[in-house]
Amino acid sequence: QRLSLRGAVVQVGHREVRAQFGGGEPVFYASCGMDFKLSRMSDVQMLARRVALVKPPLRACLAALDEIEDRPPPYGWAVRLIAMELVCTLAPLSVYGGDYVDMLGGALLGPCVMLTLALLWALRQSHLELLMVSFTVGVVTPVVWKLVLHPMGAEQCSTAPAAFGTLLIWLPGLQLVYGVHEIRLGSVVIGAARLTRGLVSAMLIALFLTFGWQSFGRNMYADETRGGERTHLYGTQGPIASLPPSVACASTEGERDWPLSTMAFTVPLHLAALVFYELRPREIPGPLLVGWLTFAYQGLLKFWCEDGTCSLPYFVDSLMVGFVACSAGCAHELLSGVPYTVCIVPVVLILAPGAGAVKATLGSFHRNEGDADSQTSTLWESLVLEGATLAAGFYVAYGFWAPLIEVGRRISREAKWGPLASGSDDSQAEAEEGRRHSSASSTEGRMTFFGDQRRNFGRGEGDWIFGLHLGDAARSWLQSRYRRLDAVAAV
Repeated sequence: QRLSLRGAVVQVGHREVRAQFGGGEPVFYASCGMDFKLSRMSDVQMLARRVALVKPPLRACLAALDEIEDRPPPYGWAVRLIAMELVCTLAPLSVYGGDYVDMLGGALLGPCVMLTLALLWALRQSHLELLMVSFTVGVVTPVVWKLVLHPMGAEQCSTAPAAFGTLLIWLPGLQLVYGVHEIRLGSVVIGAARLTRGLVSAMLIALFLTFGWQSFGRNMYADETRGGERTHLYGTQGPIASLPPSVACASTEGERDWPLSTMAFTVPLHLAALVFYELRPREIPGPLLVGWLTFAYQGLLKFWCEDGTCSLPYFVDSLMVGFVACSAGCAHELLSGVPYTVCIVPVVLILAPGAGAVKATLGSFHRNEGDADSQTSTLWESLVLEGATLAAGFYVAYGFWAPLIEVGRRISREAKWGPLASGSDDSQAEAEEGRRHSSASSTEGRMTFFGDQRRNFGRGEGDWIFGLHLGDAARSWLQSRYRRLDAVAAV
């Protein structure tokens, strides 16, 4: 409506967009894969908010989207691989409360995962990423434990933090949180699709992790000990002794040194996650501070509070952590203008609510083989409750901050957006001039998104960019008219 596309019908789904421009016209379909490019997401969200508030020249918006899409990534592949290695190394201690030796396990698993990703990219089979990464972790983790961790005194249960820390990026955390969030806002179909996708992802991760475990982890728990004491699996053989752990070690160095693991190691972990998801260096300080406040608050609730003081039930803790995270993100948006989701997305990924769903699936595998002392949480309980508590915290926090953010946007609109923000008659005249200059190429350029751009979605190059390419005439006119087009895109 704001762009005056009369008769246009657009349906946005979980991983797809359908559009029709006028009655009798063909229906176009575009699908996209999962990827996170936080800098581009921020730019597109800012541009979408401007379109929602004013009626800008259509071609200027399209040119801004082109500028965002054509902008090179802020980091090269080598920097992103280093960031992934840091995530795999630090997550076992910072996120899952493992031992320091588990960090070594994550560091050794990281390069194996990178080789798997490189092989999938070379074979153009990126759609198998989730399955093959889980399979690789299942194959390599028992080898790392037998050759490196066990000689250093680590027990079998210590493989859980190392394995889940390496799988942190692929756990279905965002799907669970935003699935509940969509349902709460009224989008029942999309929310249910997200939750179902999270359920299936958790099951597939557990299944292929177990499948890979059978290569070198057969009868690995036949001599299991915890704290030097034999467990109920000691002396068993067969499938019951050949499953990945669903429960980590009871007492770990991560819990003992919780200020270090939750307030110190989370800083480089969060920084590596922001780099991996392509957030520009100048935009990192704010989200990094938001993440540190969230993780520090979570550590205080979990380890510092005692039963006689401020100790709360687990899911109430999750609700409070979600509220604090969203409040900090909204405060950052109010001060900087950067959408709060840029701060929330990496925080949710590190909080990893999807790990409980994977552990619950592994617990089902254990119980099916006769192991009654495994993870007892049900899959649905882990899937819905963990996502619902964080989503509820986000929802309540944003409800308090939304009026302030709206006032801040209106105050800063004219000062930041320049001539395109006014929606005046001059702007409409400029848009009409652009239509005259490029009328021959407008239809062809408009349909590019639904044609050639579908190939970009499969490669993850345009997952966040709902951009429409313009013809050369329109681009040259816009570049001559708006010298600082990058400033428009940054809005």
